[in-house]
Amino acid sequence: PRSTLSSSSAASDVYKRQGEREVQVFTTYRSNAYNNKNLTRKVLGGIQFTYPAGFKPLEYSSNEIFIESFKNYFGKRPNKESLRWYDLVMDLIIRMAVATKLEKSLELGETQYRSNRFLYETDENNSFNNVALFILQHRGYQIVEIKE
Repeated sequence: PRSTLSSSSAASDVYKRQGEREVQVFTTYRSNAYNNKNLTRKVLGGIQFTYPAGFKPLEYSSNEIFIESFKNYFGKRPNKESLRWYDLVMDLIIRMAVATKLEKSLELGETQYRSNRFLYETDENNSFNNVALFILQHRGYQIVEIKE
């Protein structure tokens, strides 16, 4: 699509032209336009690309035992979807252990596990929406959470 080309081209252009000036790019929505082969982690890190996300990449160093156990059991490393399900099941188990009804467990507030946060709000249909987010930033080749 057209937006993919313009987003990746603009980010690459900003990275190439920064020279003596430090540039930081923010967005409120990290679309698939940024998943482009021309936008390497080096380029995104060079412009300190910052965005909100519902998922944080798993840090290998602090989750090595979990990753290796998962790999030994399932034959491959956990992906984004399997981590989401793992964290969601953990969240629901803990909420049901603390409060016998999910509605009552909302008083716990925000919870965080390996790669996901959960902060539920109810809507007009009494369904639950997770509104928790991470603020992430590319720094060099790493993706880090901005905590303050």
